Amino acid sequence: MDNKIIYLNEVDSTNIFAADLCRNSENLPTAVVAESQFQGSGRMGRKFFSPQNDGIYMTYILDVKNVKTLNLITSSAGLAVAEVLENLCKVNTNIKWPNDIIISSKKVCGILTKLITEKTEIRFALIGIGINVTNEKFPDEIKDIATSLKIETGKVFNKKEIIESLVEKLDEIFIEKIMSEEEIVEKIKLRSCMLNKKVFVKSENKEYFAVDISPDGGLVVHDDGKEKVIHNGEVELF
Repeated sequence: MDNKIIYLNEVDSTNIFAADLCRNSENLPTAVVAESQFQGSGRMGRKFFSPQNDGIYMTYILDVKNVKTLNLITSSAGLAVAEVLENLCKVNTNIKWPNDIIISSKKVCGILTKLITEKTEIRFALIGIGINVTNEKFPDEIKDIATSLKIETGKVFNKKEIIESLVEKLDEIFIEKIMSEEEIVEKIKLRSCMLNKKVFVKSENKEYFAVDISPDGGLVVHDDGKEKVIHNGEVELF
């Protein structure tokens, strides 16, 4: 497993490092992991809180030839994280569409997928995954919505064990395809904390009622009596 994972002490961003590898190397690792990031990024251009030694900051490098539905990548990665944390840490997880893993109504993990193109063709997907492991304090702007495995369980978990289990699970989903896309979507639905609830889509400044997850990973909502599928955007629960 170690020869598939690059471990770094500090990096600007594991996504940036992985992108450079994709451009300059034929023998790619499966994942890049760092103890800290000073330019970790989240959705909508926000910075991802990445304190030294407290979290897992990794990018899983996926050749898109192994993927049938690009829109399902982030949700599939979320399912992988949820299953690994449940199995190793004995916590109950939910998935907040499209990219957050939730424990006790608070965010423990965020996922950000970026696509790398070569000659106008999409070639790789860089799946950035940040998991709060031993964090006990958070910045004021996220302290009410963030949590960590240590806060939730009172335990300190072996990060390397989580990383290796997560890479193995991602390989199973994307490379070995142990589940069909239909099975993946059904498992995501079971863990969703958004279905049958009112949601607010920030990009549209509009309220909807979330009812389903589409076959390609989109959020299905009711809009004035009609169904609509949202594939991008930031969604909040009421």
